[in-house]
Amino acid sequence: GKKSEPFRCLEHMSTYEDFSDGWVKGLFDRLNHSFDYSIQAVSGIGVVKNAVTFGTPTLSEETMPKIYRRSLQTVDRDDFKPSRTEADLIVIYLGGNDYTNLFWNPSAETFTNTYETMVKDIRAQYENPDITVLHICGGETKPCDYIKNVSSRVGNSFYTDTFDLGIPKVGCIGHRDKTQQATLADKLVPVFKNILSI
Repeated sequence: GKKSEPFRCLEHMSTYEDFSDGWVKGLFDRLNHSFDYSIQAVSGIGVVKNAVTFGTPTLSEETMPKIYRRSLQTVDRDDFKPSRTEADLIVIYLGGNDYTNLFWNPSAETFTNTYETMVKDIRAQYENPDITVLHICGGETKPCDYIKNVSSRVGNSFYTDTFDLGIPKVGCIGHRDKTQQATLADKLVPVFKNILSI
């Protein structure tokens, strides 16, 4: 997201949330390598529970394990098919939204089981079910410790944090602004280069 006033962000989210300024696009630009990538991203979405009780900013109550197979988040159809039968890497940066509620958060067991099942199901979409997975988490104890445990159990997985735990996110509704997105992309470049051997 681009830096802005929080209430203005909510009112004009499409103006302030721009993929071209995000860490994913920035990372792939910095790697200077040809990639075919597909992204399923929804502000506020969780693994077990979304950040907002009534749903994500798109007002969906569905969590990522229920929508990652959709081509469009708002169309209830499991019609996403990877553009290739093989993949070099699956990247999952998800889980922090599950623990933003002050009163109810998923148990370690519920979160871990749901996250692990989702990872296995995502891998199963490809011919090689042992595709390397990179798990990215913000560094918080919950859910990052759970995600680290899943990463070590499912095999052929790597884990990294975002290198900015405790640094306030100054973009829209708790997201990184354009500068923070670029910083995250810079910090993730060596992680991706190491995993992909490029």
